[in-house]
Parts: sequence; structure tokens; C-alpha cells
Amino acid sequence: MCAGLDANWLKRAFLAGIDLTDDSGAEYPDELWDVTINMAREIIETEVGTSLCEVKSYDERYDATFGDWGRAFQPELTHGSVRSITAVEFKVADVSTVKIPLSWVYIRDVNQSIIEIIPGLQAPQFINFTGAYGGFYLNGRHFDARTPAYLRVQYTAGFEEPDYPIPALAKQCIGWIASMLPLDTAGDLIAGAGIASFSISMDGLSQSIGTTSSATNSGYGARVLSYTKQLDKFLPVLRRQFRGMPMHGL
Repeated sequence: MCAGLDANWLKRAFLAGIDLTDDSGAEYPDELWDVTINMAREIIETEVGTSLCEVKSYDERYDATFGDWGRAFQPELTHGSVRSITAVEFKVADVSTVKIPLSWVYIRDVNQSIIEIIPGLQAPQFINFTGAYGGFYLNGRHFDARTPAYLRVQYTAGFEEPDYPIPALAKQCIGWIASMLPLDTAGDLIAGAGIASFSISMDGLSQSIGTTSSATNSGYGARVLSYTKQLDKFLPVLRRQFRGMPMHGL
């Protein structure tokens, strides 16, 4: 369970005023809270493309062409919220791997994990880094855009309390998703699953009780519907925060 994402947080922020006990008065089992919160967290982690519980290490490779290196090369890493770059290597053809100085590497966008590689003035391993026609000389040999090459990046990314707290909107979306199972369960326990009304009669006295339940709607269906609408509205905002605006060709 992530720090700060637990049953007490979910009850206070999203389930206020709801009776969270079964018909015998017993509280919901711990497994219910663990399952629903972990499920919601995994859904949002997939949406934003990064871990929300810990800062993890990654090792990735990206195809590179020499035209990318005219001024600066800006690869977009796979996992969002990059925290540090630990190593960058460049491999071309059968030449030995070249380590890119970390002083050349800049984090351009933390959430979208876009890094920028800007060659410095001193390049001891490169004779001419940006040679004619988009090529360059490496260890005395000339290469151009037709030569296969890749960039290897090792980095850390993710969120972890207390240094890298989970963004408020991400927590909100997790709460909306995670609260739906407890709400459905609580709604069914009001009068029984799918029971819209019932009446009690004794010695000539009768009482009728109506609920918002139906065959397709639980007792707290209105709140579930409200949370679903808010999630539909703000999930695209969360995606843009981590993945940027989608670009469409003309």
C-alpha cells in the first residue's frame, strides 16, 4: 500500500457520511480496502506511465539518427516524472560504446520525462560531433544518418513520500475509482441488493421504506454516478499533465 493511500484516507475524503459496516455491524474487511485502492492505483499508474508508490530505476534504449544531433537531441523517456539520469551511452555500428557526459544531459520536462542532450564544448571522445551533412567523426571514422545507432538511458522515475509526493489530481482520481466498490457494497446493504422498497406490517400498523436501489442501481448510485462523471472530466487533464497535448498532423 502506498504511503497516504489507505482506508482511513479513502473514508475521510470520499466516503464521509456512509455507514461502512455490514448488517451485523461489523466493519468491512481489510481485504476490501486493499483490493479497491490497489486496483485504482494501478489504473492511474497506467494512465500516467509511472510508479506512484516508489522511485524506480529503468534502463531503456532508443533508436537514434545523426540528424537528431544537429543542435540538441530530445528523447522522451517511457516512464513519467524522471528524478535523475544515472547514465547515458551512445552505440553506433561496430564502434565501442561511448559514454555521454552527464553534464550534457538536462531534464527538460519532469512529468513528461523529456530530456535534452546538448553537446558541450569539450568532447574528448568525439573528433567532430556535428560534422558535415548531419554526420560526425568518431574514433577516426565518419558516420551519417544511414548508419544504425541507439541511445541507452539509465534513469530513475516515479513518486515516493515524502520527497516526491503524489500529485493532488492523481490522488483524487484514485479516490474516485477506489470508492466505487465500498459505495456499491454499502448501497446493497441498505435494504438488500436491488430492493427499491419494502413494507412492514404488525398488529394493524404498517411502515413503508423506499430506497434509491433498483435492479441496476445501488443505494448510493447517485454518488457513484457523480464520481464517474468527475473522473471522466478530469482524467484527460491528468493524462495531459504527464503525456502532453496530443499532436495531429494536417
